[in-house]
Amino acid sequence: MGKADSPFTNGPQRISGIAVASGANLQNLNLPLWPNGTVYNSVARVPVDGAGVTMLNAVTKAALPGQCFDDPVQQNQVTAANGFYKFDLNFSDASCPAAADISS
Repeated sequence: MGKADSPFTNGPQRISGIAVASGANLQNLNLPLWPNGTVYNSVARVPVDGAGVTMLNAVTKAALPGQCFDDPVQQNQVTAANGFYKFDLNFSDASCPAAADISS
C-alpha cells in the first residue's frame, strides 16, 4: 500500500529502474511505511487486527471505485495485527469525487 519515493521509477510498494554504480551505497529509497491511521478497539484500547476499511463518497455513501487510488487494492483493505491502514487517493479520473466529498 502506498507509493514509493525515490529518484527512480516509483510505484505502489515498488521501486524499479534502479541504476547503481559498482560499490555505490544508495540512500533515500523510501517505501511507504506510515499508514493513514490505526483502527483501535474503543474499549480495550488496542489495535484491531482484521478490520475492513473502505473509503466512501461522503455524498452518495457509495464505495469509491478502484481508479480513485494510486493502488486499487487499498479499497476494502483489511488491517494487519497493528491495525494500520493507508489510502493514497488521486483525483485524475472523472469518477473520483473532490477531496472534500470523501470519508472513511
